[in-house]
Amino acid sequence: MDERRFTRLFPTELEHEILATLGQLALTRTALVCRRFRDMSVALLFRHIACGCVYVDGKGVAVYGRLHKSYKAVLRVLDDVTLGRHVRYLDVFASLLCGRASGGLAPPLTTNELQTVWSSMPGLVALSIPDIPVGRDIGLKHVDFPRLQRLRLDQPDSCIEFVQRHLPKLQHLRLPFGIEASLDWDPSGAALVHYEGPYHLLSQLLRADAHAHSLESCEIIVEIGLGIPPTLATLARHQNLRHLCIRFDLAVGRAPVLEMIRDCPPFTGLESLEINFDEAGEVEVTTDPPWSQLMRPFPAARYIVAYTDLSRKVANQRGLAWAQEIAETCKDALIVVLSHNGFSRAGPGFDWVADANSDAAIDPSLNPPVVHPVPG
Repeated sequence: MDERRFTRLFPTELEHEILATLGQLALTRTALVCRRFRDMSVALLFRHIACGCVYVDGKGVAVYGRLHKSYKAVLRVLDDVTLGRHVRYLDVFASLLCGRASGGLAPPLTTNELQTVWSSMPGLVALSIPDIPVGRDIGLKHVDFPRLQRLRLDQPDSCIEFVQRHLPKLQHLRLPFGIEASLDWDPSGAALVHYEGPYHLLSQLLRADAHAHSLESCEIIVEIGLGIPPTLATLARHQNLRHLCIRFDLAVGRAPVLEMIRDCPPFTGLESLEINFDEAGEVEVTTDPPWSQLMRPFPAARYIVAYTDLSRKVANQRGLAWAQEIAETCKDALIVVLSHNGFSRAGPGFDWVADANSDAAIDPSLNPPVVHPVPG
C-alpha cells in the first residue's frame, strides 16, 4: 500500500488518541516526524503543563520527579499566544515567572504580561499557582476561565475577586492557612468535591447546608487561635467523604482534637484519615493517646496516619500495640502510620507487622492533587 495513501486515510482522531498515551519526551520526538504530527504533538505538550512528572518503573511502582524548567512553557505561550488555546491543566510556580527565584531565569513577567498569558487559555480546567510572592499582582484580577473546575492559589488575597468569581464552578479548591479575606459562598452554585484549606471557610459552606453529598476529600486547617475548636459534626453529614486530613495552625496536643469530635456522629464512608495532634509544649506527655476515643467517629477508616504528641522514639516502641488498639475500633484498617512508623496487616493471620513502605500502599486517588503530574 502506498504510504501517503495510508497516512491520508488513517483517522486523525485515532492518531490523536494514540499520541495522547505518550509521555512528554516521546511527544518531543513525534513532533519531528512531520507537520501533522508536529501540530498534534505540540497541542498535547501544551495541554498539560506541570511542575512534576510520574512514570512507572520496571517493578510497576510509580516514581515521581520534578520538572524544573516547565515554567518555560508559559514563557513560550507569551511569545505565541495561540498556544494558549491548547492548555487545559497548568501547574507553575509563580516565583519562577515573577523573577524572585535565582538561576539565570528570564526577566520577570509584568502584571500585564501575566494577564496576557492567562487570557490566552480559555479552555483551562485546572490551575495551580504555588509560591506566589507576597503582595505580587499576578494578573488574574480581571481574567475569566469559563471551564475552570480546579484551583490552587497559595497567596489568594491579592486576587480574591478572581477566586470569588470562579467559586460557583469549582469542584476542587485549595487555599492556604492564614488567608485574610473571606469568601461569599453561593449555596446554589458551589458543589465542591475536594477541599484543602482553612476550616472556618469551609464551615461557611457547611452552614449553608448545600451539596451535603458532593464532598469526597477534605484537608482542613483548624485555627485554634480563633478560640474554641469547632466541631466536626457538620462535616460528618457528608456521607460521600472518603478522605479527611486534620491539621492545626498551632502545636495543640490531643485535647482540642477530642473536643472537636466529642459530639461528632460517625463518618460512615471515610476510608482515609490523617490527623496531627503533635505538641511542642514544655510539659512532656507520658500517657498513650486515647485511641478508642480518637478513632470512635472513624470506624470505617482503612488507611490511618497520625502524628502524636509523644516522641517518635516512643511511637516506634509502642506503635505495634497502638495499631492493634486502633484496629479494635477501625476493624477494616489495613495501614496505620504513627509518627512516621508504618504498620500493615500481612500473612495468613492478617496480623499487624512493621512496614517501612506502608504509606506507599495508601490509595492516592482518595486525595488527588489540583493538577496531576505529567506522564514521564
